Amino acid sequence: MKFFSILFFLPMLGSAFHAPSTSFSFSHQRTYLNAASPAKDCYESNPLVYNAVDESGEVKELFNPEDVFKKATEMDYSNMPINDDQSDQHCVIELLEKQMLRDMLHDYEVAGRFGTGWIAIDVRDQDDIDLTGKFSEHTVNFPFSKIKEEHPFMTCHDDLEWMDKYGFEYPEVYEQFIIMGKKDEAREAANYLKYNYYGNPKMYLYTGGAEEYFFKTPPSEEEYEKAKEVYKEALAKKLDEE
Repeated sequence: MKFFSILFFLPMLGSAFHAPSTSFSFSHQRTYLNAASPAKDCYESNPLVYNAVDESGEVKELFNPEDVFKKATEMDYSNMPINDDQSDQHCVIELLEKQMLRDMLHDYEVAGRFGTGWIAIDVRDQDDIDLTGKFSEHTVNFPFSKIKEEHPFMTCHDDLEWMDKYGFEYPEVYEQFIIMGKKDEAREAANYLKYNYYGNPKMYLYTGGAEEYFFKTPPSEEEYEKAKEVYKEALAKKLDEE
């Protein structure tokens, strides 16, 4: 794919958008009978602090939670295989193809986050979303670049602070993530959340990425970045003219 001009590129983007289908059905409904308490509110103290009693009866911390944070910041999530360690009871990641994602997003838009029990997150940065548009109207922008920098599930335990920082309500234990974004980044984000989010033991990952979803012919990383620069230059020129 070559991007000769913004006039060639932008129509291509518009024709690459897809309307979701309606074939997927759901049965989840949020009521007072099945609503769960916020997972993070079930703990009197930091859930990462585990205490053990030694032979003398003295209570000691099993490990330092700061070590957990350090490990989270140092691990390379980009090269991890998906679902390679179920013996450790980590989260199961279900892989989605394009049609299944469209169907799930349709139901998500109809019934909402609490009607489906899903949180549809787009882990791209805002300029990537500006380039293509959103996967669907109410997907949540939760950039992986920000997640890696701030490690929100280890550092933010207040509802209002979370809402202020990330723009959506704190994920509850009964909710499942639908993870979308650029192909490689979304996969890395899924592996990060598998190890560092202590909530629902299942999440979904769209494997095709924004490259497949929004473009007729998936571009290479170089072509994608070039397209983004062309778009940003055109937008800046338009704003200057106004």
